[in-house]
Amino acid sequence: NPRTLPDLASFHTLANIDAVLDRFGPGTSTLSFTVAGEGADSGPFTMTRDNVYASEFDIAFESVFELMDMLSTLGAFPGEDVSIDDVDVDVDVTDEVNAYRFGEVRIGVDGSEPLADVTEVIANPGSVITVQVDLMGVADDATATVELGITIPEDAAGSGFVDLSGGSGSFGFDECDFDPATCDSGDDRATLAELVADLEATPTNDMVTATLYLDPFIDFPADGEAPDVQQTAVDPVVTTARADRVVQGFAGFGVFVEPEFPRIQRVAGETRIDTSVEVARAGFGFADTVVITPAGDYPYALIGGPLAGSVNGPVLLTDDQAITPSVAEAIQGLGATTAILVAPDDLLGGTVDADLAAAGITTVERLGGADRYAVAAAVAQRLGGTRAWLVEGEHADAGRGWPDAMSAGPVAAMEGVPILLTRAGDLPGPTNDAITTMGLTSVSIAGGSAAVSNAIQADLAARGITVDRTAGTNRYETSVALAERAVGLGAFPGNVWMVTGNAFPDGLSAAPAVANTFGVMLMVDGQDLAGSTASAAYLSGLTTEFQPFVTVVGGEAAIAPTVIDQVNAILGAG
Repeated sequence: NPRTLPDLASFHTLANIDAVLDRFGPGTSTLSFTVAGEGADSGPFTMTRDNVYASEFDIAFESVFELMDMLSTLGAFPGEDVSIDDVDVDVDVTDEVNAYRFGEVRIGVDGSEPLADVTEVIANPGSVITVQVDLMGVADDATATVELGITIPEDAAGSGFVDLSGGSGSFGFDECDFDPATCDSGDDRATLAELVADLEATPTNDMVTATLYLDPFIDFPADGEAPDVQQTAVDPVVTTARADRVVQGFAGFGVFVEPEFPRIQRVAGETRIDTSVEVARAGFGFADTVVITPAGDYPYALIGGPLAGSVNGPVLLTDDQAITPSVAEAIQGLGATTAILVAPDDLLGGTVDADLAAAGITTVERLGGADRYAVAAAVAQRLGGTRAWLVEGEHADAGRGWPDAMSAGPVAAMEGVPILLTRAGDLPGPTNDAITTMGLTSVSIAGGSAAVSNAIQADLAARGITVDRTAGTNRYETSVALAERAVGLGAFPGNVWMVTGNAFPDGLSAAPAVANTFGVMLMVDGQDLAGSTASAAYLSGLTTEFQPFVTVVGGEAAIAPTVIDQVNAILGAG
């Protein structure tokens, strides 16, 4: 009798368990059953199922519900008439409760150390979410740990969640079990044979099951166009791990799958001026104030970086006597109304003021002086404070004099601390005067003693100024040391802005953008990463904890495609 068979078979089993135990109460059972029957169209079938059950209340009732549900599902299959001819059940039962309950759950993504108390993870298509579940005995002191790996489908994108459960959960049933019309062509449950196979494969109660559910990712364009729906995988992703006894419990966490994007982006223009425009766009959505410096030499952009950081605006390079059209366009795009000009007295004249007014600037402030040292001193006094960075400001070798100042820029911009320039062996007059006038009590030196001599450091200390030095044996080691110092201030180590250490033009405007995005600046050999081993090691070290994102500042002449390939290899981005 199809209507009564599920109940009769289940309660017959329940009664036998009660008879064996001679009581109602807790226990553990192992139940095996075989169902023989025939589909009106598909012919004879046999289904076999083994599972284990545990209960602190009544093991007999706990043992029979799956049998009842599976018999009901087979008998009610709407795809064809099904008759069940025989149900053979074998049970092994004990009065001991051999079960675990959920303990701590730890979660990691793509090899990161699994952490407890995680409520949401961010992943990419193809990412692997690692879940570790500690298990504790329900009725004894037994413990165990199971680990599951959940692979995000390659075509997935959107938000969702992972449901963790002990045992077989919903038995894997879905609408197709009861209404084949809801199934797409080729669905796993379109026929009786496929239903039988699915029921047999349903996770057992000694498993921890992780099920990933994802909704479609919807991108809402800002221009009012119709939303772009990116479809995720239709079916949930199910992963299981087996324990040595019944597992009871539930947990879960949210998941956001970002559409795959390159781990490296290049920000560059045809000239150093255009590159400064692109860097400003990458680092700032809008800005009330911009810092304008002449593009012809490096000091002014580098000393203007901390000032730009203090006003939450970019550094824009321009022609010496006019505002370059691309810069005027960038000013309008940022919505800036104030410009601070950092330059010697003989630069940024001509039509600069008129050009700025035409671009929407209503307030212009000038910080100048006779030379780079005087300009740096003017900027430092504008920023104020009792602390400053001191860096080498010029060198006969065009390849020197600027690297340490460039690497120190993001740190100074984050701190809002000015950069003062010096010659390697002695303090220029404007720098010395600024130290005295400002009443500096602390000076941080960037670079080794060949850039800023030990004699200068000793002289500052003799004046009662606290002095510290951040340096390596070369510009790349110094860059790494300063990046690590930025991390100590709150920068995110995996947000890397990469500049070349071979020449200064492209990296001049990067400091405020790096600081505004809480990133770190990393200087590399732009032709071969092997020439900057410290920087390569820094990148390699990041991959153990983060999925780094690298912004390359400058064109291929600054950082060659081969270097991008080398960085990709380190990041594992392909």
